Amino acid sequence: MKKLLSVSLTLIIVFSMFTCGGITSFAADSSGKCGDDVNWKYTESNKTLTISGNNIMDNYSKNGNSYNRPWESLAEVIECVVIKDGVLSVGDYAFTGFTNLKDVTIPDSVLVIGESAFKSCTALRFIDLGKNVMAIGPSAFNGCSVLSFIVMSKTTVYIGDNAFEGCTSLETVIAYGVTKIGKYAFIFRQMGTRSFYFL
Repeated sequence: MKKLLSVSLTLIIVFSMFTCGGITSFAADSSGKCGDDVNWKYTESNKTLTISGNNIMDNYSKNGNSYNRPWESLAEVIECVVIKDGVLSVGDYAFTGFTNLKDVTIPDSVLVIGESAFKSCTALRFIDLGKNVMAIGPSAFNGCSVLSFIVMSKTTVYIGDNAFEGCTSLETVIAYGVTKIGKYAFIFRQMGTRSFYFL
């Protein structure tokens, strides 16, 4: 009888790991690869995704209603993304739809922000692109509805189509060396009072 009870309790504990909140705790701190010599790590205690390494990030794409990125199950949980110095790019669709993302750190090593990289990050208010970003891909910040302030580096020469479309709270853009701006890069329902400085 005691043995049967012990087995039953074990099964209940194991089952609870894979239901409701149990699976989140079970996979609290996760990690893996996201490029050749590029790695990712999620820390549950501060809801932070850290990207580190010395190469470009992988690019991702949409697969049905989700994306083929390794942290897909954490998309609605992550609040902070830290990209470490040495990483050369932010991959296509890397953080699309991170609705709770509030803070992003981009180092000077990053040269390219990929297509739709931060699309629909609806809690992101500010971003500093570092000193060496050369290109901002199409729809990179499309739909970031509370993004209000952005500073581009002196090396940024290209802003892709629809890059900031739907950024309805965007009030200030500071850019220094942009030579090409794609179609509908800054299209809003209402222009309001906005300050765009292309120096």
